[in-house]
Amino acid sequence: MAWVIVMYNLIALIVGYLFGNILCAFIVCKIKFGMNPTQIGSHNPGTANVGSIFGKKWGLLTCVGDIVKAILALILVLIVCPMHISLAYCGLGLMLGHAFPFWNKFNGGKCVAVSLPIVIFFDWQWGIFCIIIELLLMIILKNLAVSPVISLLIYSIAMFVIYSNCAGILFLIGWCVMLYKFRNDLVAYCKGEGKRTDILFLFKRVLKHK
Repeated sequence: MAWVIVMYNLIALIVGYLFGNILCAFIVCKIKFGMNPTQIGSHNPGTANVGSIFGKKWGLLTCVGDIVKAILALILVLIVCPMHISLAYCGLGLMLGHAFPFWNKFNGGKCVAVSLPIVIFFDWQWGIFCIIIELLLMIILKNLAVSPVISLLIYSIAMFVIYSNCAGILFLIGWCVMLYKFRNDLVAYCKGEGKRTDILFLFKRVLKHK
């Protein structure tokens, strides 16, 4: 029945939003350093800001934490909700919760880490393809803002074509959330003022230290 479908999707959306509210940047910064990530650096409670202020290890820990919370939410929805579309609702909830946590005056992260499990869970083939595209764009453009926005847009359009209008719209809404959170970075990039990050150089440094 229609109301049952609505109920399952609503549950998935709520589960995603609540898990999305768990900002691992706050957990890492508060427990380890006694600091608020929204009051330091770029003021963004995410991987890049934590890594730039406290080091790659803590940035990576933040990223892994955000990925794990998304995976847990998606697995829970897989168990509770029998419909595939519920994963898209959960994904949208995760992005909304991560970007606009109710407990922090709706000031959250930019959704890059949480978006990775979402695209894999809903369609793993397109998910892997778009993640590869994202990494290639990061290497070519040397920018961490443009690549995830372009990658998620490609994925959203693909889901709109392959699955249904509903799935496509949900992912496009999630893309709009990411676009909004990256708006200042994208404007800076278009003006030639965006921060440049050489991913290959960072990777070589990590290998060298090992």
